[in-house]
Amino acid sequence: MKYILLPLLFVFGLLYGWAQPKNASKALLHVTTYDPQGQKLQTGTAFLISEDGVALGSYSLFQNAARAEAVDAKGTLHAVSQILGGSSMVDMVKFRIEGVKKADFLPLTTAPATEQQSAFLLSFKEGKATATPTAVAKVAPFQRLKYYDITTANDITLTGSPIITTDGRVFGVYQHNVAKDATTACAMDVRFADSLAISATSTFNHDLQKIYIRKALPTDVTQARAFIYLQNPADSANYVSLLNDFISSFPDNAEGFVDRANFFAGHGLYDKADADFNTALKLSTKSKAPYTEDEVRFARSKTIYNKELYAPTPAVEGWNIGQALTEVRKAYTIRPLPIYKNQEGIYLFAQKEYKAAYETFKAVNQTNFSSPETYFMAAQCLERLGTDSALLSVTLDSMMAKCARPYNANAAAYLLARTGFYNRMKRYRDAIKDLNEYEKIIGTERLGSQFFYTRSQVELSARQYQLAVNDIQRAIQLAPGNTFFLIEEALIYLRAGEYEIASEKAQATLQLIPENPDCHKIIGIAQGELGQKADALTHLNKAKALGDDTVDTFIEKYSK
Repeated sequence: MKYILLPLLFVFGLLYGWAQPKNASKALLHVTTYDPQGQKLQTGTAFLISEDGVALGSYSLFQNAARAEAVDAKGTLHAVSQILGGSSMVDMVKFRIEGVKKADFLPLTTAPATEQQSAFLLSFKEGKATATPTAVAKVAPFQRLKYYDITTANDITLTGSPIITTDGRVFGVYQHNVAKDATTACAMDVRFADSLAISATSTFNHDLQKIYIRKALPTDVTQARAFIYLQNPADSANYVSLLNDFISSFPDNAEGFVDRANFFAGHGLYDKADADFNTALKLSTKSKAPYTEDEVRFARSKTIYNKELYAPTPAVEGWNIGQALTEVRKAYTIRPLPIYKNQEGIYLFAQKEYKAAYETFKAVNQTNFSSPETYFMAAQCLERLGTDSALLSVTLDSMMAKCARPYNANAAAYLLARTGFYNRMKRYRDAIKDLNEYEKIIGTERLGSQFFYTRSQVELSARQYQLAVNDIQRAIQLAPGNTFFLIEEALIYLRAGEYEIASEKAQATLQLIPENPDCHKIIGIAQGELGQKADALTHLNKAKALGDDTVDTFIEKYSK
């Protein structure tokens, strides 16, 4: 898009006895910024500092901007494509514009200006590029650089304009003087621009967070990957743009294509994901490739598996657990790493090939990759195979032996898992021990009603009735409105042979839920055991009428 050519009014050279630098005005940009809603924020001056479109401007001009555009000296409109760095402290931002191949630019000085040094201020005024003679009035130190007072009038609309030497090198960037009653302006040492850059930690830079235009990637591949990792993938437009930038910046690095393939797969674009994985495989086979073929195949296998795990429909050709298994086995053939073998076991388990999966996890557990998780997976295989409890017990003990002592929250999760195994193995007392240990690790005050209900059920199975009562009552305290727990309390008393208490508890709960068959059943059994057969049959028949078909045995018993 073309705009009216911005003429330059340079007549000051003759008046002051020295010439204005030739073509300096061609590096000027007229910038307009817009907020996230598309409303115009500000306009201001910036200037190119490289022939490929890198420019400097005022940070305040870009603050809160989601989009920006720049008009060059030829009247051509360019989109601001990337932010390369910025600092509110020095009111300076570095950015890149699109559509520039070989632009006129202003070189930066490598030495500071001196007091009384003559200079030009380049700016846009009333739609025209203008060069105004100025001079350095004072030089002050600023973080190993300089800060200047200049003789130009204090005008906030000039903020971001370049101040150049008589030979055309920028030494300062115009700043509005905020001192009370100031009549002349200031300038920041342009050499500060060298420190404006994007790094992995720029994600947390408050100044950069206040500019919503896409940030450039760091030039170092490790920093670039870290920067992408710290971005929010939910912002898909920004995220895929960064992935594209990575591929453009490091076209021989297969990792960029793998990351983009994962992005495409996550959005259901499986054809594009396949294409990127295939490109990554080609790159990975090159000599000294930073991302090797086995790594690509392993990544591909996990992506395929995740698709089947979280988005099994629609079915996509080549995207199934069988293909994931093929890819990870190829990776293992190339480089026999335990992590690949472990992944193979996960896929076999998902296919319900429990014997093969167990043998795979068993092999992994003989390597330094063994962990509580790998023993846990082996235990799940054994349980599904119906293996003798002795081998399962040894495997579960090995799982806990892999947890660091003293146990932490991670180990507590495996204790809780072992509790489930013990409960299904009817080793109730061992399950209670693990639950007690879990309580110590997590802390009683941090446990919810569900934990105490669960432990009460295990204690009930172990016929430790008083402990079961204590825990169900703790659950009730934590969830007083939960009538299910009230029914369970009455049931525990019934199982313990405390028939009068069981009946009282059930009758109290019946006041809250009058048509509950469980309450009628508990009352009926309790009264039957107390010899009150008529009342027992009334409640048991009521429970049956409410849909409980399990009471027939008790009705027959108490009818005699």
